[in-house]
Amino acid sequence: MQVPHSREAEQALIAACLVTQDALLAAVEQGVRSEMFQAPALGDVYQAMVDLLDAGQAVDFVTVSDRLQAQGKLERVGGVSALAEAADMLPTAANAEHYAAVVKAKWVRRQMIQAAYRVMELAQTEDGDLDEQAAEAERTLMAATQEQARGKLSPFGRVLLEHWERLYNSRRDPDVAGLRLGLKGLDSIMGGMRGGDLVVIAGRPSQGKTALALSIARSVAGQGKHVAFFSLEMSREALAERLVCAEATIEGRLVRVRSLAESEWNRAWPAISRMAALPIWIDDDGGVTTSEMRARARRVAVEQGLDLVIVDYLGLVKDRGDRNTTRAQQVGHMAQQLKIMARELDVPVILLSQLNRNVEQRQDKVPTLSDLRESGEIEQVADTVILVHNATGKPDSGPRELIVAKQRNGPTGAVGVYFQREYTRFLDVERLREEG
Repeated sequence: MQVPHSREAEQALIAACLVTQDALLAAVEQGVRSEMFQAPALGDVYQAMVDLLDAGQAVDFVTVSDRLQAQGKLERVGGVSALAEAADMLPTAANAEHYAAVVKAKWVRRQMIQAAYRVMELAQTEDGDLDEQAAEAERTLMAATQEQARGKLSPFGRVLLEHWERLYNSRRDPDVAGLRLGLKGLDSIMGGMRGGDLVVIAGRPSQGKTALALSIARSVAGQGKHVAFFSLEMSREALAERLVCAEATIEGRLVRVRSLAESEWNRAWPAISRMAALPIWIDDDGGVTTSEMRARARRVAVEQGLDLVIVDYLGLVKDRGDRNTTRAQQVGHMAQQLKIMARELDVPVILLSQLNRNVEQRQDKVPTLSDLRESGEIEQVADTVILVHNATGKPDSGPRELIVAKQRNGPTGAVGVYFQREYTRFLDVERLREEG
């Protein structure tokens, strides 16, 4: 079938919808809206039909004419004669779904053209902030095309079969349906991480938040999954040292003072080889904003694939917030933007955050959700909150508790782990016993 020009497709769709309500339902299901019509008058007619459909009224030549007359738009669309002509234009509505697809596709192309002009305008404006302009350009292009990716109802039978097939394929690890974090107790409580989740890991300084994030990154990448790690505090070289030290059980201080013995180098080289092969991407731009993170993560997702994003840590993110808002509101906005990124990319996002000093002033030093620094929005937006608890409060090696204080779709609870500070790694208690 030859694809008609936009005006012809719009007229044919209107005619089909006047002939049968099924045609209108097909157009609405595909997401056709009145603003997608290049001819405003035809858009008015379509909107009148949608309004009648929403009101549970019949949609035909008479009711649409009355609706447009009541809105004062009948003459704008050419009067009753124009509607009558449209109703007679198409004897069958068999191709209504095709015409709806053409109307929508033509509108998307017009949006893309407008977006291209806006990007050109941004590129030619040299007195603005380049980072903000680049982020706006990417958002503009994405907004112009995201209409094509909108979902629709799926046959439940297909959903059911696909889901149970995934469950069957994961039967060897029945407690974990999502992306494994690599610590058995934590995986058991959380059931792994799922796409779209914002997971907040919070603790006091020097209690192992970054080491925990790296342990998770190492575990996820070891499953053949792709990880993007935004490090706003540590350089990529420092992270590279930590990864290898954790893998090869080499004391980090020996690397820093360049005092590795030959036996330690013999352990280091195989670990370096294994870590170099992991699909982890590191960004240590200390001034990165959430918009830039989203743009860079999208690029990795398109070019390489992406399964997990880690942000270390929220307090150092440099979003340019409204000066009239409080720091807590700005932090909340950034957390919301990272949650949006998780939904957009359909990957879990791990966000590291700090606990305030109140936890150190309590006798038991057990953290709670209210100890999240500038917590208001973070607690609300997060799907899961994990609090790192160190009963001693000292940064030495020793037992830790990972407290799952919030989990939107699962239980809460605490997991005992062991933090080896010298190797900057977390271990399950069982594994620690195995290693002696």
